[in-house]
Amino acid sequence: MKILSTKEFADIYDNLPEGLKTAINSDVLNSALNDILKNNHLADSKAIEFRRITAAIILGVVHPEDLEREVISKVHMDPRATKGIADEIRLKVLSRVAGELNKTHGFHLPVAQGVYPNAPQQPLIAHALTPADQPTVTSRQESSVPINPKQSEGGVNPLVIHKYQGSDQPVTSREDKYEGGLARPTFYSPDSHSDFSPTPYAHIEMGDERTSSEPSTVRMGKEQAKIVHYSAPEAPANPFSGIQNMPQTKPAVEKKDVPQSNVVNLKDLPQ
Repeated sequence: MKILSTKEFADIYDNLPEGLKTAINSDVLNSALNDILKNNHLADSKAIEFRRITAAIILGVVHPEDLEREVISKVHMDPRATKGIADEIRLKVLSRVAGELNKTHGFHLPVAQGVYPNAPQQPLIAHALTPADQPTVTSRQESSVPINPKQSEGGVNPLVIHKYQGSDQPVTSREDKYEGGLARPTFYSPDSHSDFSPTPYAHIEMGDERTSSEPSTVRMGKEQAKIVHYSAPEAPANPFSGIQNMPQTKPAVEKKDVPQSNVVNLKDLPQ
């Protein structure tokens, strides 16, 4: 976003239509913007940046779609959280003056219901019915209409908010139907035929310091011992003791006479 000087800001502000000038100084729009920033728990530095860029959009210096990009370039914020806040500002703040912004700056913002700066809408609670629109009470609804007894002139009687129209007998069964109104609370007694068994619980035994003795083995009948005789080993201690050591002799090599034709005299070789 271009940084505007005081003179440039004054020139742009003077050329705005009266609707946008009123919007910048509007308590309604500023309150809506403050609520958005407060609900998102933004720090003061980040909230000031959102206010500054929102005002720049109304002046026509920044495009509404570049709101989150301008904020991220100035302060360190999560892009997803920044986009959510920017969408909320476009929906709840800029949409109220979308008609003037689209006409003046050529934006394409969706126009909200109603045109700013109309008077605030009257709440639905304050809507009064005309005598012709009064609903008629049917016979089925007459039983639920509260009855206020007339006070006697001799004294002050307690005010009955709503009188119970059913019978005066207390409700003793769960099958009885409740017709509405104030009724005396009823406490149900447990059934007499129900059997209550003790709650099972786990018994944990810790180790005893006493050492447990090993169980004794009992044999029935006459004991017969089995005797096993081991004989001396048949193999001698040194199995190679009976072998005579033969003298190590080399076999005789048979020498053959060399034929005379194979004998060459070195003197006969060419030099």
